[in-house]
Amino acid sequence: MSVLQGLHAIGLEAMKRQNADIVSLANVVRSGPGLIMFLIGLLLLAAASIIVAVTIWISGRYQKWMGIPFAFGISLYIPQFSSEYAYKRDFFSMSYSIIIYKR
Repeated sequence: MSVLQGLHAIGLEAMKRQNADIVSLANVVRSGPGLIMFLIGLLLLAAASIIVAVTIWISGRYQKWMGIPFAFGISLYIPQFSSEYAYKRDFFSMSYSIIIYKR
């Protein structure tokens, strides 16, 4: 038998007890130490993308501009975790149009 964790366990317990008040515990899961670790991870991802872009620029193996779209794309990807649906929709439609254009 597997152990349920996080929001899934809270949702199942709320359904089992037929009590919607238990769902308020979801705020505890979404904030606190878990949120801080998640934000630190996103900042490290942004820093790593900038380091990769600079490394590509300096390496001389690739064209200098090739790291810039990578760093820019990662930088646009990060705010999706705290943004509204319209931003996510626009980001994916822009990404898709760039992929189609490159073919």
